[in-house]
Amino acid sequence: MKNTLKITFVIIAVFALLFTFVCCSGTANDTTAAEATTAAEAITTAEATTAEEITTAEDITTEAETEPEAALPFVYVTVYDGEKIAAAEVKVNKADEDGDEKWTINDALITLHNEKCKDGFATAAFDYGPMITKLWGVENGGAYGYYKNNQMSMGLSDELAEGDHLYAYVYSDAVGYSDAYSFFDKNAVSGNAGDKVTLTLKYISGFDENYAPIETPLADAVIVIGDANTEYKTGEDGTVEIELPADGAVISAVKDGLTLIPPICVYSK
Repeated sequence: MKNTLKITFVIIAVFALLFTFVCCSGTANDTTAAEATTAAEAITTAEATTAEEITTAEDITTEAETEPEAALPFVYVTVYDGEKIAAAEVKVNKADEDGDEKWTINDALITLHNEKCKDGFATAAFDYGPMITKLWGVENGGAYGYYKNNQMSMGLSDELAEGDHLYAYVYSDAVGYSDAYSFFDKNAVSGNAGDKVTLTLKYISGFDENYAPIETPLADAVIVIGDANTEYKTGEDGTVEIELPADGAVISAVKDGLTLIPPICVYSK
């Protein structure tokens, strides 16, 4: 009987130990699983944050790379080749073509010729700086001129500013230099067919005692639109009112008894 009780107590003790071991093992496994889940979630969050930061950085880089470059300064250039208007108010971007670290009349003429009349422009060095020896392919011994904003320039090295208007020309009278520079008060007009605009025409009639050009209103000049003379004529004060044609065109003028470097006004719709 006593042996039977001892055996019973041993069996109960063994079962108790096994129960305790199983319970402890289950708790440990649950703790480990929870810790693993927490760690996995932390890694996933960190990866998501890093991915978001990278995406944002890429977006900033892309915006910087696709930002358009600032537009270059430009001037408008007109060329008269002694017979016709070869270029009318052509927009020419800033470029230091001659490497003097300035933006000059010389640079603008080189740029224009490179784009519109390759090998049509040349200069030579003289005591007072470079001088034109060929303009728009015409070589006539040096009878050329150029004005900036309708003011006579001192030389090809005169500097330019944004929006300047440059007019270079070949004298048709390469001996007596009788060609008179002329200009309208407007370089360009816009509107619709039938709109009316008023222009004032002046020309350089001579020079004063200080060799400064004298600007004089030009009366009785016939207005030219495109290639055709019109019925419009300037009044005593040089003004004229014209009706705009159906299509854009270059507006100019001619005058009997006077050889003009033709004025330019570009009409665009």
